[in-house]
Amino acid sequence: MGSQIDFSKFDDRMAQFGYRRSSLCRNIWRHCGNGSHLNLEVRTMRPLIIFSVVYGKHIDWMNRALVRSLAWPENKAALQHPNTKWFIWGDLETTQSIYEIATKVLPFNQIILKQKRLENNKGGVDLLGMMLETQRHCLLEKVPMFTAPPDTVFSEGSVKAMMDYAEYPGTCVAVPHPRCLPTIMDDLTDRPPTNPQLVNLALKKHVHDAWKTCDVSSLVSGIHVGGIAWNRLNEHTWAVQHRLPTIYIANFTDDDRKFFHKPFKGVAPQYGMWDHEWPGSEVIPKERQRTIGSSDIAFIAECTEYHKNIPTQRLTNPEERDAFHRNELHNHVNRQYVSCFRGE
Repeated sequence: MGSQIDFSKFDDRMAQFGYRRSSLCRNIWRHCGNGSHLNLEVRTMRPLIIFSVVYGKHIDWMNRALVRSLAWPENKAALQHPNTKWFIWGDLETTQSIYEIATKVLPFNQIILKQKRLENNKGGVDLLGMMLETQRHCLLEKVPMFTAPPDTVFSEGSVKAMMDYAEYPGTCVAVPHPRCLPTIMDDLTDRPPTNPQLVNLALKKHVHDAWKTCDVSSLVSGIHVGGIAWNRLNEHTWAVQHRLPTIYIANFTDDDRKFFHKPFKGVAPQYGMWDHEWPGSEVIPKERQRTIGSSDIAFIAECTEYHKNIPTQRLTNPEERDAFHRNELHNHVNRQYVSCFRGE
């Protein structure tokens, strides 16, 4: 047993961020003596609310992409806090199917199916309403929201990594991700691939045109519209600029709630504000964003049908190959960072 230590400074520091030391944390801390060997498991033992919207074909995709990856051992372990909840929005007719799929990750009593028909999804109006209801619960319970789309694959260990960087009030964790073809789901099994193996699947074997068209060396590219500019350093490594890395874990503030309830520059609120306006207005200026730019830490791939979301191509300006058509603050800040996607 390690020597007894004075907890006063530790308690004061934790109090700054709204935490109270639990008996579990106290026992682990004392066992470690000065805390130098304190395991990161303590940091990730926090509840959150998972937010998913699942309709139509995405029920199958949820099973083969999202849940397949969240059920990998490390990802699943990171979600096992007894107060974690999964809000899944779907149709009444799909209730049984969704429960059967989701219980591969969380117990039945932690899954909350929100039944709603899509009626006005032009501009993401319905999606915004679903997110706002989930956000309301996050603010009431003082827990972060984890956005988990059914078409998305999270590399093994990525959930824990994101949660580690979302530990302080207000912080939001963003990860740049590529699109890939849905055929990647055929290569996913209960045994998780390594992060480099998943990079290979997404960027080589099942590469989507949305990614292929954003090569900075191309005379014609989709960079100006797509917001992604990549350069292949060698056979297995890509250097990536991403103007719109997605925020996957958000610790909301009341200012966030107010932002999503009012028009932005004369445009009515819609779910697209999540990527295109909110980060530049409420997150980046307040130093809340934590971006994970290494695929070795977290790699995320979004399954997309082969004919969708391909950015319009135009002649590449040789003097500004990474030019982007949007002009929000976060677009400019994110431009200044280069991420690394490493395959094998």
